[in-house]
Amino acid sequence: MKALHKLLILIIIIFMSLLGIVIGIKYQQSIGVACPKSDSECPILDDTSSSGYTPVEQCDKTQCLFERLDQIEGYTTVKGYYRPYEYVGWGNTKVICDSFEIVSGSPTVLVHFRNLIDIGNTVNVLNPQGNLMLKINLKDLTVNDQVKLKASSSGNLLELLILLPKLPQTEVGDCGSVINLIGIRQ
Repeated sequence: MKALHKLLILIIIIFMSLLGIVIGIKYQQSIGVACPKSDSECPILDDTSSSGYTPVEQCDKTQCLFERLDQIEGYTTVKGYYRPYEYVGWGNTKVICDSFEIVSGSPTVLVHFRNLIDIGNTVNVLNPQGNLMLKINLKDLTVNDQVKLKASSSGNLLELLILLPKLPQTEVGDCGSVINLIGIRQ
């Protein structure tokens, strides 16, 4: 009897899993049918959201940003290059962090990070030339992408796709990052 009960539960679990897969496939197909145009012509949220999220710009494959309660959330692409950044951390210790010097990107994101620095947030910094240095966690990337990122320079820029804010939110420490790295493009 117990074996039959276990078999029945297993069959129900398999059925529910298959049902979930079918529903997911149907959902993906409905998105494609509902929006046959280019990504930039198919906004996923209009300006009248009741959730408090306001689209910053039109969404596409390289950017989809929302503002809520003075925070920016979503993903975007920034252009720049890898550059270790040295500074004095807690207890006057020398700290070297993996960073990405941003040359260009969404004005909304750049202003957001600069505003955080202006109010005393020390997670990201402006270098002596005034460029935004975004602390990054290389472990977010594949080993191959880490090599490509480290090979970038001011003469060999690349694009970094980032997710704001970093999930899950935790205390960041000396070299912590407030973003997730999604990928790179040269």
